[in-house]
Amino acid sequence: MRLDFISSLDVNNKVVEEYIGKQIFIFKIDKFNFLLENRINIKIKKKRNEYSIYCPKPSAFIYHKAATFVI
Repeated sequence: MRLDFISSLDVNNKVVEEYIGKQIFIFKIDKFNFLLENRINIKIKKKRNEYSIYCPKPSAFIYHKAATFVI
C-alpha cells in the first residue's frame, strides 16, 4: 500500500526513509512550514468522544496557494 506524506522542501529523504520507511511517497511543497505555523485547533465531537485536529488558518491557506501557484 502506498502512503503519501506532505513536507517542506528542506526535509532530507534519507531521514524520512530511516524513520518512516521507503513506502512513504513524499510530496514536497515550498513554504509548507508556513501552513504548519499558522494553524487553528478544531474540536470535533462524535458520540461521546471529542477529537482535536489542527488545520491551517483559512487566510494562511489562501495566501500559501496564491504564493506557490505556478502558471
